[in-house]
Amino acid sequence: MALTKVTTEVLDVPGLTVALAADATANGVKSKLDLKANLASPALTGIPTAPTAVNGTDTTQLATTAFVTSSPAFTGIPTAPTAANGTDTTQLATTAFVTSSPTFTGVPVAPTAVAGTNTTQLATTAFVHTATIAGSGLGYGQTWQNLTASRAFATTYTNSTSKPIVVNVGTAAASLGGAQIQATVGGVGPFSIGADSNSNGGYSPFGHVIVPPGLTYRITASGTAGYTVGSWYELR
Repeated sequence: MALTKVTTEVLDVPGLTVALAADATANGVKSKLDLKANLASPALTGIPTAPTAVNGTDTTQLATTAFVTSSPAFTGIPTAPTAANGTDTTQLATTAFVTSSPTFTGVPVAPTAVAGTNTTQLATTAFVHTATIAGSGLGYGQTWQNLTASRAFATTYTNSTSKPIVVNVGTAAASLGGAQIQATVGGVGPFSIGADSNSNGGYSPFGHVIVPPGLTYRITASGTAGYTVGSWYELR
């Protein structure tokens, strides 16, 4: 039997080891890179974090939840998705959501506008109370004042206050019968506000009238000449 000479070469085992190690490292790096977000339009998952910008920052810096909830001062016309009707969460409410016939429950509250405000701002019960019942209601914040010494019949006066006033007038002497106290308010009249219905006289007629704000008023006494003011009080 003939023998065949077999020649073998020694493998470079250390080099192969290095090559394999390099390949493994490259694959590991690639695997880790695959887990990273793209720089262009990244789709972040989990709970991404970022440095919180200083209040008032107005740049393209990312806004964290801490920045957004720290009393942001929006400018321009900020927009947001409109919540579905009936939504009751901390989601931002757009004008479309608020104006879409909201049905409030509980006891909704809002800042009270300054007295005299005439805008589309919400009116609280405190504002309505001040502006209507309390603010302009007859007798609220008013007192009876004795103006006998400074008033006279057949003289025109003006209610220059912001509220209605009540004028109460009486004559100084008893009537001789058939006397009347008449008023003209805002150019309307004269109309009777008091009279001595006793034909024999003997009574001092008196009467009162309400004068709306800004209108003129004039009181006269008819039936007997020479009547003078006996009492003149105004609730103002």
